[in-house]
Amino acid sequence: MCQVVLEENDGSAWEEWDPARTGRFAFLGTVFVSPTNHIWYQLLAKKLAPGIEIPQVIKRVILDQFTWTPIFTAIWLSSLWYLEGTSTTEISTTLQREYMGIMYANWLLWIPAQFANFRLIPLKFQVLFVNMVELAWNAFLSFTATGKGEDEEKGNSRKHKREKKRLAAQEALSRTKTQTPPAVQA
Repeated sequence: MCQVVLEENDGSAWEEWDPARTGRFAFLGTVFVSPTNHIWYQLLAKKLAPGIEIPQVIKRVILDQFTWTPIFTAIWLSSLWYLEGTSTTEISTTLQREYMGIMYANWLLWIPAQFANFRLIPLKFQVLFVNMVELAWNAFLSFTATGKGEDEEKGNSRKHKREKKRLAAQEALSRTKTQTPPAVQA
């Protein structure tokens, strides 16, 4: 979704779609995100902070966002980068550089979302609710974790690179048109 909808708007998104990137996200969602979220929400609701009253909901949000989520996010990002072929040294460096910014963005989205989730959504639908919110969150993570946002800031987006190539080709073409052709010998 992020690759096609958010990163490209010039009609060429499908041409540059990276199925391996989509596969990595699907793999992590299937083997890590879904099972751990299911277990975590059951544990929160039944053992750690049962109930939907405001004090229990606040306790669940605090436990979720300041205990589970920091660990979960570090594991998820590290796993994604590892699957991309990033070295463990680079993963560590990137986590040190990017982690807190990602966590701040996480809290802006997820604290209110989880408050609503734990207060209003029945337990059996909480993971489904989270999955819906995760569409937006994963688009952000995909954009951030794959360095697309960093490329955009540096002016290195695929669209920008294509435009630079197009302009270079156009310039080369105009130079050849203005050059005087060699004299034709009779």
